[in-house]
Amino acid sequence: FKSGAGVLTLKGNNSYSGGTDLFAGTLSVSQDANLGSGTLLINGGTLQVTGTDFNQTARTINWGGGGGGFDIADANNTFSIASAFNGAGAMQKTGAGTLALSGDSTAYTGAVDVQAGDLRLDGATLGGSVTVEDQADLGGHGTIAGATTLASGATL
Repeated sequence: FKSGAGVLTLKGNNSYSGGTDLFAGTLSVSQDANLGSGTLLINGGTLQVTGTDFNQTARTINWGGGGGGFDIADANNTFSIASAFNGAGAMQKTGAGTLALSGDSTAYTGAVDVQAGDLRLDGATLGGSVTVEDQADLGGHGTIAGATTLASGATL
């Protein structure tokens, strides 16, 4: 359970299985095992993925109404998520790396804001809208049900 401002860094292979709930601030990890074996709930905070070793997860990620984000910190990391999202909370993609989504997230109706780095759809479906900010990228192949807005300087 992570709440409050600031950064909490988890290291090592954590054996807890009750899940990880992220309500505020930043939870920083460098490998999937840092998060234990349960589900991840993002409901107001940011999951920061550091380095390049943690580059994919099949873990269930539940998206709360408070929204949140992914900070893929390393430009050399393409972080792939195969699970689907649902809910309506806004999502921010920050960090220089790439967030690659491949799940059917038709039930996710929140707005996605790509503030830095790349968002890649690998066959994914997003039920909401996507905004790509200056110097950020949107790529791949997939479906965005809502509006797609590109700022000046964004790349499609």
